[in-house]
Amino acid sequence: MAFVNYVSEESPDMYESLFRSPLKRVFVYGTLKSGQPNHELLISSSNGYAKFIGIGKTLNKYPLVIASKYNIPFLLKQPGVGHQVLGEVYDVDSKMMDKLDELEEHPRFYLRTEEDIIMAKDSKDVNVEKIGCVTKAWAYFLPKF
Repeated sequence: MAFVNYVSEESPDMYESLFRSPLKRVFVYGTLKSGQPNHELLISSSNGYAKFIGIGKTLNKYPLVIASKYNIPFLLKQPGVGHQVLGEVYDVDSKMMDKLDELEEHPRFYLRTEEDIIMAKDSKDVNVEKIGCVTKAWAYFLPKF
């Protein structure tokens, strides 16, 4: 599985945005992951800046439910129940975070909270048992199911 940094020469505004606002770290576990239907949102520089940091999993266990007629994954905010959830970690600018909030309908549908994420030692290795560091990242949770 290959990952690239999503920086485009088409978008000089993006660089200006990077200097104006600090990057935020976000953990994606469903349709925003590489190869999934909404990943295009993360790789489009017109939505802002996103840089792939690596593979990670939640430090806490959470229920991950796949539901609805569209088979959408939902992470439920019930710490200690379920399993550690595997996903991808990105650094994003404010513009991209706003786009993600819009997609996830935060705070009306999903709630975004900062979580501890265990990073894989190698950013290309999906084997998170080779533990690297723990980082904080924003993740979207479904508050009611």
